[in-house]
Amino acid sequence: FILYFLLYNLSNQIFLMLLQDRFGRLFCLFLASLITTPFMFWTYAKANVLKAKPWVDPKKLPKDLLAVVGIVCIGILYNYLATKLGLLGDPGFQEANRTLNNGSLYLKVLTSALIVPILEELLFRGTIAGQLELFLGRIPAIVISSVLFGAMHFNVVQFVYAFLIGMLLSLAYLKSHRIWIPILAHGLTNLLVILLAA
Repeated sequence: FILYFLLYNLSNQIFLMLLQDRFGRLFCLFLASLITTPFMFWTYAKANVLKAKPWVDPKKLPKDLLAVVGIVCIGILYNYLATKLGLLGDPGFQEANRTLNNGSLYLKVLTSALIVPILEELLFRGTIAGQLELFLGRIPAIVISSVLFGAMHFNVVQFVYAFLIGMLLSLAYLKSHRIWIPILAHGLTNLLVILLAA
């Protein structure tokens, strides 16, 4: 977590200083995520966590895909409710939203629906929840990794959303030990939110 936090934030700040005026904040976030992701792959690969084999089990695939669909539906429902209840006025959320909308649709999809879900799921579900499961058990792993995931978003609206979705993502991962399930669910949720807002 410390490696991620330092590497991601440091590289993002450097890119913001060098490139923000020319390419925008979302591009800087994309580059920081791109640089940090290989380190999270390495961390997850080296982590002492349970990993299901085979990566995709044809017998369990319908259940795994159902978990993905369920998480995506809950994520979209939360976004809809947050919009309708006026929760999106939080200043921290507005700042994060400005960054995430500071680029083309292609860049938004590439960053928020592909690179960031891979990065965050490798860290929060694969490495953190996976290791906590071995040390503390499944329930503490789900709660602690979800609190960290929420806190990493630095605003109340996204904290609540990330905490709730993080619990579902962690549960899906720890029940299957297949990292592609939370990555796909996270990516599809973000993709639908981007497309619905476009």
